[in-house]
Amino acid sequence: MDIFGSISFGVGIFTALGALVVLFAVMLAAIVANLPRELKWTDIAVEDLHPSHRSVTERVAALGFMPIRDPMRVHLLPPATLVPLFLPNEDISGATYRTQSSPPQLVVEFLTSLHDKRGYLSTVNAATGDALPRGPGDFRQTFPRAEVAELLQRHREALAWLREQDVQVDRVEPSKSKFEENLREGVRRQRVIFLRAVVRNTFKTVYRAASKRVPGRGPITSQRDTPGRIAFLLGTLELEQGTVQISQGDLFRAEGQLDQLDAVGSASPSAKAEKVRKLD
Repeated sequence: MDIFGSISFGVGIFTALGALVVLFAVMLAAIVANLPRELKWTDIAVEDLHPSHRSVTERVAALGFMPIRDPMRVHLLPPATLVPLFLPNEDISGATYRTQSSPPQLVVEFLTSLHDKRGYLSTVNAATGDALPRGPGDFRQTFPRAEVAELLQRHREALAWLREQDVQVDRVEPSKSKFEENLREGVRRQRVIFLRAVVRNTFKTVYRAASKRVPGRGPITSQRDTPGRIAFLLGTLELEQGTVQISQGDLFRAEGQLDQLDAVGSASPSAKAEKVRKLD
């Protein structure tokens, strides 16, 4: 029996496992960096937008959308520029994004809040936007590379169908202060949802982003989890509502966990791995 060979093999396994744990910690830190406790941004002028971003924003504006406020440079990892919009006389807000990643990504999204903000409907042209876990009343339909007019039509069709299911559609409040409040609350809400099962959600998010195999591809009418999401909004799924609805207590506990994660960026790899182990 080759004792030294067995020892080397065992050391190799532990080294590989250690590397995987460190890699997991780095991925987790990157996701949390894009779900900050307090979202920050800088106002910019339309002239500061990349030409491709200006072009897609103009195409959305040609459909009748109007700006809610000045464009923004959102301080994420990597940073992104954002133009918030809304469609007068319809319950639809919109946004165009351009990430400063390599390669950059140009995203168009139409959004409607549902049932007094218990959920939302999002129609987007990029699969990566559906990588993060969603709340039980949240609907997302992804149509990669769809033109903006088709994307808006898809959103309108989904809204009309949801109304037929007795889902309440919230009114858009197109003010700068209300948009900023909703933007911060949306990131805060996503942060809490992600932390409910941090290890599982990290693996799920990374897999979806890398493979582009997201649950929201196609119209919501063909998605298998749509009936459950409607039941949650209508209050007929009491068990799920009791287990997934975000309460103040949930938020307090999650923020306590995130206090640990916020320090990950400056810690050593071994310290990152230890924090990940404690969180799950």
